Formats: sequence, C-alpha cells, structure tokens
Amino acid sequence: MKHILNIAVFGLSLSIQDQFKISIKSALPVGVQVYWAGLSEPNIDLFLINEAFYDSHNIQKIIEQQKPVVFKLVRSNESGGQLQGDTLFYPILQTDDLRAALQSLFFDYEPVSRQVSSLEILQGEKGIQGLENVFHEIFLPRNGYIQLFDAYGPIALVDCMTERVWPDQEHNGRSLNMTLNQSYATGQQVLDITRNQHAQDLKIWLWQMLMQSSEIRLNEIPLSESFRLEMWPQFEKGLQRRELLKIASCFSLGANLKDVHQALNLSAERVGRFVAVAQLLNIGKSIRAEDAEFRVSAEKNSAEEHHAIRSFFGKLRKKLGL
Repeated sequence: MKHILNIAVFGLSLSIQDQFKISIKSALPVGVQVYWAGLSEPNIDLFLINEAFYDSHNIQKIIEQQKPVVFKLVRSNESGGQLQGDTLFYPILQTDDLRAALQSLFFDYEPVSRQVSSLEILQGEKGIQGLENVFHEIFLPRNGYIQLFDAYGPIALVDCMTERVWPDQEHNGRSLNMTLNQSYATGQQVLDITRNQHAQDLKIWLWQMLMQSSEIRLNEIPLSESFRLEMWPQFEKGLQRRELLKIASCFSLGANLKDVHQALNLSAERVGRFVAVAQLLNIGKSIRAEDAEFRVSAEKNSAEEHHAIRSFFGKLRKKLGL
C-alpha cells in the first residue's frame, strides 16, 4: 500500500500548479502524502506535463530514464477534469476521472477521499501581492509575449514590449478575477493570434477590464494619501464617464484623496479604487501632500469653495467638449 506519491509538474504557471495541488489532494485517499518533486529528482511516480513541452528533448529524456506515469495537460473549458488516455484536461472542474485513475495506478485499496468542490478549486485565489506580481510581469518589456489566463481559461495575448493586447475571442469581455495569472506565450500562439485579429492598447484595455471587474481585490488606499495621475485613461461612454473625468482632472493636478472625496461628493471607496487601478497600471504615483495642487481648504467659506470648484469643472467641460 503506497503512502507517499512523488509528483512532478512542468510547463504550468504557479497559479495553475496550486489549483492542481488542490485537485490532486482531493482525489487521493486520506492518509496519502504528496511530495512535489523537482525534475532532477529520482523516483518520480507521476509526471504532469504541459502538452506543449511534451516532445522536447529534455522532457523525453526524463520520461525515458524515470519511466513515471505521464499525464499530458491540455487546457479545455468544456472538458475540464476529464482524463482521456494519458491526456488530462484542465481547469479541473470535477475530480472523478482523476480519482479513478490515481486509484487504479497507485493504490490497491478502496479510497476514502475528501470532496472538494469545483468552486473551491477555481477560487484558489492569490492575494493582492500575487495580483501585483502579475501586473509587474505584464509591464516588463523583456518578457516579450505573454499569455494572460485565469482558472476559466485564456484571456488575452500581451506584447509587453509595445504594450499591445489581443483579447481572446472566446473571452467575450468576461470580468477579471483573483485567479488571474500569466505565462510565456509560444511562437505558434503568437502567430495564430496576431494574424487573425487587431491589437488594442494594453493600458486602455486593462483599465476598462479592471473598472468592471468587481471580483478583483485591490489595495485599500487611505484618504490621507495624495496621488498624481500622469497618464489619462480612456473612459468608455456612459453615465460614469463624466464622473471619472472629474476624478482624473483632480488627480492630474496632484490631489489628496480626501479632498477629491469631499469636492466631488463621491464615496471614499470610489475614489480609492480609481487610484488603486491607476497605480496597478503605472499611470500615476503617490506624492507628498504639499505637492498636491488641487486643494479643498477648510478655512475658505463653503460658498466660495463651491464656486471655485464649479469654475474649475466648468473650464474642464469646455476643454473636453462636454
């Protein structure tokens, strides 16, 4: 009876690997421990390999020398969790096939497994720091082409050098969530995607996606902070456009969040989210309070202050043709 299973994984992002770990643990009998092995380690029992790398010389050498059980991993939103021959489709939305295969291959007794829902698997969320790391990689020019994806499938191809993006045609504007991650794109992926559709501006696309994605958790920016917007986002037409333009105009001068919150009579959450998204996209930076040019003075008469703010936004409307 086997009590330890040595498993190696190759060709997946850390986020997807974490989801596989949850799925595999849920499919194993209680009491069986998993050791996550490196490729150079001996005695690999199960090798999970992204199909794109399966035929590479180094991978084939490991398979020939160690002779592990191999599951080739293929992304499929429709077949997630199904095992066909030696091909395992992910994201794993159900673990029945995986549980049956592991039982047949490695165990000779009736399994007593923990049940983990597909929701738990899909929501193996990273924290805010993990999300910031993803965006850090998006804006590193040396990364070249990368693929954005989440637990539900591919989202977009990104050219980090030129800051262009090709949204996945099957994504259909789906909101972003905390399973957002990235991996390097293959040359074939780049050719297939870029020749069939037009690119969009990366920061414009990301701004619009982030502002409509309620599942994305962002840093909470305190009202005591001050911020300067260095690049204006492009706002979609709609009821919120004028409001966003006003927020942007305040922060383009450099402003304290509390002043913007009071001047525009907007919720602190609304103002803070604007700043958090702008920081994530590197289109602004924190500044010292004394460097803020937009101010709401507590010493001024309220009527005088109101007139000054109305005059400011009146000039803005004329300038923007609103």
